[in-house]
Amino acid sequence: MSPTPTQLRSPFSQPMIRKYWLVISLILVVVGQSLVRDPLPYPFFQKTTDILVRWNEDNYLSLDNPVNVLIGLLTILFGTIIHAFLFASQGKSQDINFPENNWAHWKRSIPWVIANFGIYTLIMIQLARHQNSVTLFWGWLTTLLIFTILFWTNEHKLETLIHQTDILWMLILFALAIIIGSYMLNDLPAGWIADEGPFWVAARSIAIGESAPSFFDTGVYTFPIASSILQGWIMRWAGVNLWGWRFASVLPAACVVFPLYLLTRELFDRRTAIVANVMMIANPYFLAFARLGYNNIQALFPVTFCIYFLILGLRRNNRFYLWLAGLAAGLGFYTYFAAWLGLVVAILTPVAFALVTRQKFQKSLSPLLIVTTAALLVFLPRILYGLSGDSDKSLSYKIWETGPINLFYGKFVFGDERIAEADIFTIDGVEVFYDPDLYGIVLLRGFIRTTAALFDPIGYNDHQIVFGLAGPGSSLFFALGLGVTLANFKKFRYLAPLIFFLSGFIFLGVLASLPPRPTHMVAIIPALAMISAIGLISFLDALTKTDTSIPDGINRNNKIATAGILTIIVLMGCFQYFFMLPYAYAPPSQDDYISWLGRQISTPVDLYLINHYATLRNPMDESVRDMTPHTVTTFTLADIDAAPEQVKQWNHFVAFVSLQSGAAYADNLAAQIPGASVQAAFVTGQRRRGYVISDLPVNTSMDISLQHGITDLWNSPARSILLFCGLGILLLLVIQWMTGKTSNKMSETP
Repeated sequence: MSPTPTQLRSPFSQPMIRKYWLVISLILVVVGQSLVRDPLPYPFFQKTTDILVRWNEDNYLSLDNPVNVLIGLLTILFGTIIHAFLFASQGKSQDINFPENNWAHWKRSIPWVIANFGIYTLIMIQLARHQNSVTLFWGWLTTLLIFTILFWTNEHKLETLIHQTDILWMLILFALAIIIGSYMLNDLPAGWIADEGPFWVAARSIAIGESAPSFFDTGVYTFPIASSILQGWIMRWAGVNLWGWRFASVLPAACVVFPLYLLTRELFDRRTAIVANVMMIANPYFLAFARLGYNNIQALFPVTFCIYFLILGLRRNNRFYLWLAGLAAGLGFYTYFAAWLGLVVAILTPVAFALVTRQKFQKSLSPLLIVTTAALLVFLPRILYGLSGDSDKSLSYKIWETGPINLFYGKFVFGDERIAEADIFTIDGVEVFYDPDLYGIVLLRGFIRTTAALFDPIGYNDHQIVFGLAGPGSSLFFALGLGVTLANFKKFRYLAPLIFFLSGFIFLGVLASLPPRPTHMVAIIPALAMISAIGLISFLDALTKTDTSIPDGINRNNKIATAGILTIIVLMGCFQYFFMLPYAYAPPSQDDYISWLGRQISTPVDLYLINHYATLRNPMDESVRDMTPHTVTTFTLADIDAAPEQVKQWNHFVAFVSLQSGAAYADNLAAQIPGASVQAAFVTGQRRRGYVISDLPVNTSMDISLQHGITDLWNSPARSILLFCGLGILLLLVIQWMTGKTSNKMSETP
């Protein structure tokens, strides 16, 4: 079993002194995060206010409350440093034996390799000519499968990676992710974001068979169309409606449980793996993108699996797992663009470990060659097919568009006058600027704003992001866990999650335009959870130990404390997302309410919008994009007054009257329509958004009660997945019980 984060020798010899410093480090992190989140300045910071405000302006940080944010981050840093000193390891670095460059045993497989590579090359030539056929797709998959079989035949070693208990826990955690992810999925968010629409159009057309694009083609906003194909396949089962579309994000998000558990279990132990998954599942940041129609959340699965197989390959000196790591990295290029993080981590990890342990760099070349070759064989078809297409956007367009030196970002931060002094040129259709002085400010700005976003959105209010990216509760332990990983970066089990986090933090956050960019940084959510788990376990284990020189077992108090804190973190995360978000931070607007109202009507009706002016998006888009079965028509007050007799003909209808029209107008209008009645249109917190007139029984008040949520979950397609998980859990428990009973009988036999 791999050592836990607490099997480290501390420079603090006295147990009680160590515990005092543990508490102090936690207190500093709590105070620091409270400062970062508090929008009101504190009087006792008055002496530093002018200095920090000027520094904020000179470096274009754009912090609304720079004093609290900067002092808060500094306080968190002190807490992290103290925790790092408490867990600084004095032990010998654990080396990784890189695979030797001995391929002699592959001699018999050389003809297969040559023949298979020849077939692969012929397929690539056809894709480079922009040829599209099912035969080419399956031929490509077959060549990858043959290469994989060859690696398995020549490199695989029989070993047990997963135990029954691990499968049991993964099923439990997967079921938990499905439950929380699908809970009130039809109600929250009440509406949808305007730029989600094209993802719906693409996924719906694939789901109903209207389009059958090439797997290698470009899709929405130059993202791979494969991400929409995945959504369409899931919608065919879950339903071609808003619930099914959102569930097409929930399912890939829930599947991240498996690679995250396996990765954390391999590096540390089962307890750390469970804690990391619970922290990820309950993180509102994770839930936000797991319940939207974007493709961002798809990046987590291939990235985490890539790193898991990389760790297996390096720790077990096995080329087969390195090959699988490359395949997973390549697969990520068919999802959200941030998934290239997997390949970056796969390259940086062996290189970094060779450097910190002062091993010969040449030893890391073999793993790098295997991983990059496998990844290239997977994503090369997308490159060739895309380059030969007629798209005016190159595959690298997104890199420059979202990078820190694009002209739009430069003008937004520095203004037209200052940017005019820089050199401006075009790369792949994107205007970028060159000015070394501004580059330094861009890096500093990106670093501070991205760091602050881990604990507070600092003004970012899109995509249901209402808390720091590290999550409520778990963010405290993330700061502590970061100290542990930094203090022990020479140990591979700590270096791996550290590189995972820092790579995404820098390349997807610091070096992004308009930081913070939570949309890009989704790929590091598993890393945030891992480091948070390390922080929690290191804190509790050290706090409950009496002799720090002896590797501890998990005592009863430790188990209770771990379960209690995890329960609190889950409740905090769910409370933030399912209660504070709709009630306090982002109550549904009129546009959101109209979208929600349409989903409460089971049969197609005429949906009339009276005197409603769209603010976030036009509700008519739902009809245009076939997101609703209803016929949506808008009327101004002048339209109604010009032909008052038309309303008497309304039948089987639902009409939404804007709040500014008034209750009296709604009552008067309803009186003219046979069988019609008026109800107030309430969203969460009994906030009135208008009035609903209908001749049908319609629920017009948003109900997000626990009973409604459970009923909605049970009546959804998610029930079949939960039942399958339940049966699997029950079966494993029975098998374990029978195995234990048999073992006891054998031990009792003389």
